[in-house]
Amino acid sequence: MNTRSWSWVLLCALVAMYAHVTSGCTDVLGKNCPSNENCPSPQICLNKTCSLGSNVETQPEPAQETSPSEPSQESPSTEPMKEPGQEPGNEVTPQEPSPSDESSQPEPQEEPAQEAGPELGPEPEPEPEVAPEPEVEPEKPPALPTWNDNPCAHQSKHKPGYASQVASWTSQDAKSLPLANGLLVIGSSSIRLWKLLQQDLTEWQVIHRGYGGSLLWDTVAHAEKIVIPYKPRAILIYAGTNDIARGTSPAEVLTGYRCLVQKVKKGLGDIPIVFIGITPNPSRWGKWNLSSQLNGEVKKLADQWPGLHYVDIAAPFLQTGQPPDTSLFVSDKLHLNAKGYKLWTSTIRPVLMKAAPPFNYQAPQTQPTAGSRALIDFGPNNTQDGNHTPSPDSQGQHWNNWLPLQGGSTTHPGDGIGLKTSTNLATPWRLVVSGDFSNNGLRNGGLQNPDKAKLGNLAVPKATQDYFFVPKAASPLSFTLTGLDPKQRYTLRMFGSRNYAQETRRTRYTVIDATGTSSQVLRTTGNNIGSDGSYDGNDNTIVTFDDRKPDAYGKLHVEIKVEEGSFAYISLLEIIVK
Repeated sequence: MNTRSWSWVLLCALVAMYAHVTSGCTDVLGKNCPSNENCPSPQICLNKTCSLGSNVETQPEPAQETSPSEPSQESPSTEPMKEPGQEPGNEVTPQEPSPSDESSQPEPQEEPAQEAGPELGPEPEPEPEVAPEPEVEPEKPPALPTWNDNPCAHQSKHKPGYASQVASWTSQDAKSLPLANGLLVIGSSSIRLWKLLQQDLTEWQVIHRGYGGSLLWDTVAHAEKIVIPYKPRAILIYAGTNDIARGTSPAEVLTGYRCLVQKVKKGLGDIPIVFIGITPNPSRWGKWNLSSQLNGEVKKLADQWPGLHYVDIAAPFLQTGQPPDTSLFVSDKLHLNAKGYKLWTSTIRPVLMKAAPPFNYQAPQTQPTAGSRALIDFGPNNTQDGNHTPSPDSQGQHWNNWLPLQGGSTTHPGDGIGLKTSTNLATPWRLVVSGDFSNNGLRNGGLQNPDKAKLGNLAVPKATQDYFFVPKAASPLSFTLTGLDPKQRYTLRMFGSRNYAQETRRTRYTVIDATGTSSQVLRTTGNNIGSDGSYDGNDNTIVTFDDRKPDAYGKLHVEIKVEEGSFAYISLLEIIVK
């Protein structure tokens, strides 16, 4: 169909819109089709022919007529043809509909240009789609601040202490570094003496680094050795009370804290730092005003920066009185007792939960298989008092010896060793102590000649001849096994002995696991208690805890407590995968 024909089609459509229902069909010039009086509705005429049916008469087509309402689609250089016998300017226009037609037909609306069909000419090019601008989230402020000054410039004014203790930790770390993403709990004596720390914060993989009497500036000085290398996911710190007690101003202590924050940000990024406010106590009540000032300044920083958190430890303690109730402290009225630590823990945990929620623990995949065993020898290794057990021993077993110790010395809370199986395979397990276990052995009555018929595979002289012991005043102490599989079950076997006739001594061993607590008592010491009736110590009894289930965080906690007498003992431990 040529361009002129399309013009007629369009004009015919327009005419049909205005035709009267009863007037019959009309052609493109508005004239009635001759034989359509009974036409029920307006019809569209194609090529000026009424389309009602075969009885409709065909009208002759005017030559070269161009619709005045439709511009010619011919080349712009060709003039439109004129109707014969018509003068320019007298072109015939379509007949307007009668008033009666308008009452029954809506007035035609002008169609938007972009909706015109292809008959009206080339379709306009669509506007190119513009991708919507992505919403820009407001930039979050850094969790930890960057200071305008350099607070660490003050570090040279403070001579750090505790070099030997820090060296001991770094030596341990060189052999078995705690797993990354743990919770570093660090600070002065209140951290060191937190004997149930591993249990109280079992949801976190705790790295325990407390050293009694330390200053906040000591932690700053040793940060590159006992903070940054652990790559913790968060830090819980209690420090500053000894600085204030020694006459350091709150402003200078705050500078030390800001320096620590700066070092953490540089070495570890924007990890949470939770500062436990200085605890008011009767012993240092005269310094409380200064300590309170420091607490207030630390809180201001926490209010400004999302990575800094403050534990208002003072509020619950001051509610017991001013100074606080002495029932929360040991006899020095400075350090917390079990009741005080319970209040401490209940105040710290909610802040810690918000600042660094615990991960869902996933047990390391390198778990020992069923039947695997690990053996631990507790005691010194200075020859006169005890010796590390060689591996393999006379029975072909490999042992995990405790860290080097002199007889009569103590462990340090947070000390730990990685464990291997009795067949010398590496495991993800660690054993960590939460208190100051004393140690001794050969010169103080360890079992030197164990009988295999009585102790089986644990009858190894260098394992039974020395021990850890707990004085009654320090009882209970504990250690924790970490890295276990919560879906697995374990058997724990423990042995303790001390050859001493003058006092009967009993040790209570308690295992805390996912199902609760389980306790057993072992008589370790007493006149003629041995199996032959002449040895004044235990030589034939092993305490066994069967089918123990680690908690959801892969831990088993073991408490050692004096049940009777002056001391409690543990010489060795065996762990068996069921």
